[in-house]
Amino acid sequence: MPYRKSSPTDRRLSTAGLVVLLVLAAIVVLFLAVGTATGGIGGLLVIAGLFAALFALWSLVTGRRGPLFLRSRGLAAGVLTIAVVATGLGGAILPSGDDVATAESSSRPASFAEAAPTPSPSSTAAAERRREAAAKKSAEASAKASAEAKKTADEAAAKVEAERVAAEQAAAEAAAAAAAQAEAERVAAEQAAAAQAEADRVAAAQAAAAAAAAAPAPAAPAAPSSTYYKNCDAVRAAGAAPIYAGQPGYASHLDRDGDGVGCEN
Repeated sequence: MPYRKSSPTDRRLSTAGLVVLLVLAAIVVLFLAVGTATGGIGGLLVIAGLFAALFALWSLVTGRRGPLFLRSRGLAAGVLTIAVVATGLGGAILPSGDDVATAESSSRPASFAEAAPTPSPSSTAAAERRREAAAKKSAEASAKASAEAKKTADEAAAKVEAERVAAEQAAAEAAAAAAAQAEAERVAAEQAAAAQAEADRVAAAQAAAAAAAAAPAPAAPAAPSSTYYKNCDAVRAAGAAPIYAGQPGYASHLDRDGDGVGCEN
């Protein structure tokens, strides 16, 4: 889930948020001072690790930046892992109860030190066993916390990867569907164009056939004329003088000058 962007309401509450942040910082500093005073470096690491782990876990779960201003879940998971390791390390180097008692006894005046009884070997062995058990328990707790933090970080990374793969698959499917749609439209357009061309061809052929059927048959050539004039006297006797080329009975022997008019005199 992406981090939530700031809204106008968030900006209106910035003053209250700053006050809360300052109060929280003061509390953290107080706890760090107490942890350092009571446990030294180990106490400081434990307190700092606990607060850092708490803030990082809150950012990892809610997706907000939190007091540490963590910009992403991956960064929050990394800070959580470091905080758990620091807490475990601080717990491992914390002084045990016997060490504290020894330090207190060594800081007492010499008169009290001389009056204190010498510890027996059995009490020393028991203290050593308790110290070893405490160290083992702290190491186990640190290892368990580290494993849980790693598991949480791995799950968050796996979720992000799954979302990325799903988005890529959806984009690929959408592109394939668009390509298939475009190909189908292209094939349909080609088929429609081919059908239209065939229809136009058939219509043209039908129109040509109809025009050929409607055209009048050519007129038969006129039969050659059987009229014959032997000479111009015959033409004049028949009342056909002068006779012109193309008229029945016209012949070249009637038209001496070849001007197409015979028997004109």
